[in-house]
Amino acid sequence: MHGGETVTIIGMTPNGRWDFRLPRVVAPVRLIYDDRVEERPFAADTVIVEPDLWRVTLKARFSHVTKRNTPALREIVFGHVTSTFLVARRKRKTYLSPRGGDGTVDRAVWQP
Repeated sequence: MHGGETVTIIGMTPNGRWDFRLPRVVAPVRLIYDDRVEERPFAADTVIVEPDLWRVTLKARFSHVTKRNTPALREIVFGHVTSTFLVARRKRKTYLSPRGGDGTVDRAVWQP
């Protein structure tokens, strides 16, 4: 699944038919280590459709093997954040913005 696929559900809604497109998730998953930050794509592998609530849930998972004697994985961050936020988290510092805010970037995490 990459997102954008058309789905049709027949006979499970009061209207009888529900047509929609799966959203495409564009938010990254970042792995924060002691010495670096790696970015991974959000790759949905499960779709949960709840026609009575008109809701679609995408789930993703990934596996990651840690190796002995390498920098530790400290945190996993999902979504758009500033580079300053990532540096602060990697150094185990509190993120403080002179403009206020929590370090997130106001961008869409999915596209229709």
